[in-house]
This record gives sequence, structure tokens and C-alpha cells, in this order.
Amino acid sequence: MAVDKNAIIKEAQKFTAKGQYAKAIAEWKKLVREFPNDANIFNTIGDLCLKKDAKNEAVEAYKRAADILAADGFSSKAIALYKKILNIDPKKIEVHLALADLNAEKGLTGNALESYKFAADYYTQKNEMVKALDIYQKMADLNPSNVGFRLKLADLYIKEGLKKEAAKAYLEAA
Repeated sequence: MAVDKNAIIKEAQKFTAKGQYAKAIAEWKKLVREFPNDANIFNTIGDLCLKKDAKNEAVEAYKRAADILAADGFSSKAIALYKKILNIDPKKIEVHLALADLNAEKGLTGNALESYKFAADYYTQKNEMVKALDIYQKMADLNPSNVGFRLKLADLYIKEGLKKEAAKAYLEAA
């Protein structure tokens, strides 16, 4: 049985107007079952979750919306949502990486490098060097004229005993 989208939205709006955010969210979630790839529904759920101070739920909803938008090619809208998520929870590494990839894809190198750097530092701090090296490689590839990235990458490869990769990075730096 198809749901009446307009009737559900109207009902959700009534609950929202009364400040009954949990009930409004429940109405919007009815639409998720019928329209699982509608980013606007998830974005609205995220906004309502923020109003009821459910930050984790808001982040989940915004992430789902941003992922849908990114997959559908709406990278600018996805970037805006990923930034919104980071304003709520700046430690979401997977969001930093998704944001970095989209910024790199759009040619926004500085923004991409900033997000990659955050993630690389996180993984370095957690001693997850394989992940950190992968990100430093992305940074070096994104900005090939930056000798500093290449040298940092080479040094990390040396520390990990990856001599062949280190030699390649040193050659690229030269």
C-alpha cells in the first residue's frame, strides 16, 4: 500500500509546530520506509533531531542525506551537509574523509588537504599507520608540487619499513 506523502508531511508539520519533535520525526520516518533514497527526508529528520537535542541521531540522519546526495552527484549539497555534521561532531573521521574526497573531486585542494590532514593526524595518533600512509599518499597526489608532503610520506614509509615505497616518495620529492 502506497503512503500518502503529503498527508504524512502535513501531520509532521503539525507536530513540529507544536514542538512535538519526537512525533514529527516518527512521521518523517514513515516516509523513509517508502522513499529510502530521499535526501530531503533525512535532512529534515536531522533538523528535527537537533531541535530535540538528539545530536547523535541528527548526525546519522545528515550523514545519510549527504551520502545520498554525493552518490547522486550533488557534491556541493553533500559538502554543505558534511560541514554541518562536523559543526555538531568535529571528530567524525569518516565525514572528514568523505568531505576531503568531494573537495578533491571539485578541485578545492586546500579544503581537501585540510580534511585529509585532520584524518591523517588522527590515524597517526592512534598508531594506525597504514591508514595514515594512505591519506598522506592522497595528500601528496593531490598536491604533487609540495615537496614537504612527499618527504613526510617517505619518512613514514621508512618508519614502517617500507623501503621501496620510501625510495619512490623520495624520488618524487626530488
